[in-house]
Amino acid sequence: MVPPCMRRLLPLLLLAGFGCASTPTGSAPDPKEEPLPVMAHTRIQIADPRLHGASGMTTAPSGRLFAVLERDHQLFELNPSTPSSAIVGVRGISGAPAGVDLEAVAFIDDTHLAFGTETTNTQRTGDLILFAELGPDSVTISEQTLKLEYAPWGLTPERNRGVEGLCHAAGVLVAAVETVGVQDGQRFAPVATFDLLQKKWTYFRVGLTTETGKLSALTCRTSPAGVEVMAIERHYEVSRLLQFTLPRGVQGQNIAATSLADVSPIFEDGKIPNFEGLAVMSDGSLASISDNDYGGMTGPTELLILPAPNQNLGVRGQVVR
Repeated sequence: MVPPCMRRLLPLLLLAGFGCASTPTGSAPDPKEEPLPVMAHTRIQIADPRLHGASGMTTAPSGRLFAVLERDHQLFELNPSTPSSAIVGVRGISGAPAGVDLEAVAFIDDTHLAFGTETTNTQRTGDLILFAELGPDSVTISEQTLKLEYAPWGLTPERNRGVEGLCHAAGVLVAAVETVGVQDGQRFAPVATFDLLQKKWTYFRVGLTTETGKLSALTCRTSPAGVEVMAIERHYEVSRLLQFTLPRGVQGQNIAATSLADVSPIFEDGKIPNFEGLAVMSDGSLASISDNDYGGMTGPTELLILPAPNQNLGVRGQVVR
């Protein structure tokens, strides 16, 4: 349930990444909860056939926005401020192991990235995070890999449900797994941090706020309390923005997530895009990208842009094709 103190300031808190209270871990929303208002937004529909099956999004330290294709292994640079020509450039990604889908992406610095992956192998014990270098015209994955083991959560990864969300903040990678766990009857998302300097994993259980949703994308920043994360919880009819904080150095802790906003009312026809990427842009606005290629093409790729706090928040959105 969204705390009453957040309802009045919800759009501002959404992009600032703060909440005044947290939903109990794993609890479902109160069925009597008042519907959240439709936020100001811009839907950018990109019909270019090159951009299909986007699965992750990230912003470089320079402010440039990128999205990765999971199966075609390409990295697209995007500029939402010019919707008619939103694709700035395309770089092929080389060096990924065979049979691996690139499900998430995060910049570590302006020329180095990390990719979250998954496979169809149901006998695997974990999934890989791959490291790569960004060149002027291409992306090259290095031989260095990092394995996220699922044993600390007592989980066996499911087919095509791996490292679905990835972000980086001040030397810490945050990885979210799509496979859902259950503890004491409560559904949780497996989330882990990796300290790039100390070479150490820390594992968490983040309570999900719906009966069917899974984490599909992350963006994060550091704070005195640890790493603040905004995430997408989604599953067909479910599309929510969450916020939670991961403390440093605490192993195995259950983390409560705050449901900041329900994105689904934006799509009045009920056809909610499958949002799998999330990034904060240089002006403070939030960008999310859809995967339009699951079980076949489902229309154009959608970029959903939510405004920065100093912009008009009290109007409905627009669609740009």
